[in-house]
Amino acid sequence: MLFVEADGLYTKLQRRRRRGIEHGMAAVHEGWDNVGGRVQLKDKQYYLHPGKGDFWEGFGDFLAKRYEIDEDTWLVVNGDGASWIGECESYFGKCIYTLDRFHVARDLKRFVGHLPKEWKAVRQALERQDVAALLAAVEGVPVEGIVPQQRTDWEEFFGI
Repeated sequence: MLFVEADGLYTKLQRRRRRGIEHGMAAVHEGWDNVGGRVQLKDKQYYLHPGKGDFWEGFGDFLAKRYEIDEDTWLVVNGDGASWIGECESYFGKCIYTLDRFHVARDLKRFVGHLPKEWKAVRQALERQDVAALLAAVEGVPVEGIVPQQRTDWEEFFGI
């Protein structure tokens, strides 16, 4: 099993027509150890996509050169919800894509932060990393409580 953090790195360009460019990048590791009360990642490697060709194809080549992967190797990819990151599941046979906690919390606050009771339940479940409580809190949010302009996003976020 390999763990992947994928994100875009935006670089501003001076004196160019284009204002900037986003480079796909990923950090990969084989897990973690507790060393002296601190978490240390095992065999961490970094990949910066050169910008030519598809990110996931280039990343697959990078993995094949640095790790002993085969058809039984699982990838757990963590990202911010960008569509290009979500495409990882179509490139790798055994791949799980998850949203990182920061972006999940940010989006939940955007949707329910104005509802004190619901936001408190969501925030506490996030802090405890209690998935069952988080799902219960989210399911308890009345659709009428979501700002009308955000209801479509709310439904997409939860696959409703």
